[in-house]
Amino acid sequence: MRKSAKLILTIFIVTILFSSITFAINIPLRVVVNGEELYFPDEKPFIDANGRTQTPARFIGEALGATVTWDGNAKK
Repeated sequence: MRKSAKLILTIFIVTILFSSITFAINIPLRVVVNGEELYFPDEKPFIDANGRTQTPARFIGEALGATVTWDGNAKK
């Protein structure tokens, strides 16, 4: 009886751990500035293979009041 209870508890714990990891992976990233979610028309924020969050800087800068320009010749 005790051995089967441990087995059931172990299966239950493993199931909960794997289901929470799967749930966390499916959550899309979002950026909120002053209580409003930003819309990214071309690229969405994502986490790269090294665990770094990548976001389009232009839309965040503009939402914070910055002027953002692009120099096509210098590519910066």
